[in-house]
Amino acid sequence: MRTTWFFSSTSCVLAEFKEDHPFTKLVPCLDGVHTDDYFSIVPYQKGSLLLYFLEQKYGKPAMLRWLRAYLDHFQRRSLSTRSWLDFLCKQLGTDILGEVNWNEWLYKTGAIPWVPTFSRKLSTVCDSVVSAITKDVLTNDPSAADFVGSTYEGLVPLQRQLFLQRLLERVPIHHDNLRVLDEMLQISQSKNSEIRYRLVELTATLYLLFLFGGRRSGKFPANLSVCP
Repeated sequence: MRTTWFFSSTSCVLAEFKEDHPFTKLVPCLDGVHTDDYFSIVPYQKGSLLLYFLEQKYGKPAMLRWLRAYLDHFQRRSLSTRSWLDFLCKQLGTDILGEVNWNEWLYKTGAIPWVPTFSRKLSTVCDSVVSAITKDVLTNDPSAADFVGSTYEGLVPLQRQLFLQRLLERVPIHHDNLRVLDEMLQISQSKNSEIRYRLVELTATLYLLFLFGGRRSGKFPANLSVCP
C-alpha cells in the first residue's frame, strides 16, 4: 500500500511541473535557489521508490543489513550523495554501479526509470469508495452512503490519503456529497494532518471551480460555502 501511495502521489506532483523542470530531479542543483522556493515532496518520494527498487533488485535481507549499517555509520552526521553511494557500494558491492542507472535515478527530470509492480487490492477499495461518491448525491442513495461510511472506517491512514487524492482527481463532485462526507466521516476532525490537508485541498478546488463557472454546471448549489 505504501508503494502504491508513493508512486501515485509522486506522479501527481510531477504532473504539476513541466516534464524537464529541474525541480523534478531526485538530486536537484540548488545553486542560487532559495530552499523555500524549491521545497517539494519529489526527493522524498523518489528516494523512497529508489530504496524500494533496490530492495526488489537485491533482496530485503541485504537492504535491511545496509539500513542498520547506514544508521550506525551516519548517525549525527551529514552526508552527500557521493558518500551515500560509496557506502552503499561497500555494503552491496561495487557491481551495483553498473547494474543500476544512477544518472537516470539521481539526476534525470520527470518520472522515475522504473514502474513498480504491486498488488492493487488495497487501492481498489479506495477506488470503489470514490465511485460511490461521484455516482450520485449520497443523500439520495442511503445504501451508497452506508457503503462509503462502513468502508472508510476500515481504511488505514494511507488508504484514506489515497482515497482523497483519487477523489480530487474526479472533481467536480456534488458539494452536498462533500458536506455529507465530513459530517459522516469526520474527516476535518482527523488528527492526521495529511488527511486534513487533502480535505482542505479538495474543498478549495471545488470552491475555485464554482467561482470559475461551476454554478452553470449544476454541480454546485447557489449557497456554496468555502468549507464543507
